[in-house]
Amino acid sequence: EEIGANLSCDTDKLALRMAARGPILLVMDDLHRADELTTQMLRGLVDQGSLGEMRLLVVATVTEGAHGTSAIPEASTRLSLAALDPADVAELAGDMLAMPAVPEALVRVLAEHAEGNPFLVSECLRVGLEEGLLRRDGAGGWWADIARIEDLPLSTSVRDLVLRDLLERLHLDRR
Repeated sequence: EEIGANLSCDTDKLALRMAARGPILLVMDDLHRADELTTQMLRGLVDQGSLGEMRLLVVATVTEGAHGTSAIPEASTRLSLAALDPADVAELAGDMLAMPAVPEALVRVLAEHAEGNPFLVSECLRVGLEEGLLRRDGAGGWWADIARIEDLPLSTSVRDLVLRDLLERLHLDRR
């Protein structure tokens, strides 16, 4: 309990120093998985009584129906985002590839791997390009090796993708 109080106090001080420079954007992914210290820290930050007129925007993702969302203040504005359906996936992929019509087999694979998550659609396309499974043909269109794309071990966790990308950027001696 004392650790939580000290953390909250230190976080408040840091936030106030940062707020003196300008607005703060705090992004928290998978808030429903947050530990008690994190939820205490968030509650302290959104408590206007303790931080005055600080300009703070908290953007948090929470899985629909997940337990453990006690850190979300009652006065929050909630936006529910539906998963992309296959038509949306086709449109997004078409826009990203500058392609008027994406082959149905590619849309199916993207929709299955990405599970309606637009970030994962783009990651699937990126991995496909990096692995040579998607490439321009001689006529300016796209060629896709659907069978190999289906077999890619693509992660469906945004956190896994971000961490993998960060680790790949680090030099081996820093990992």
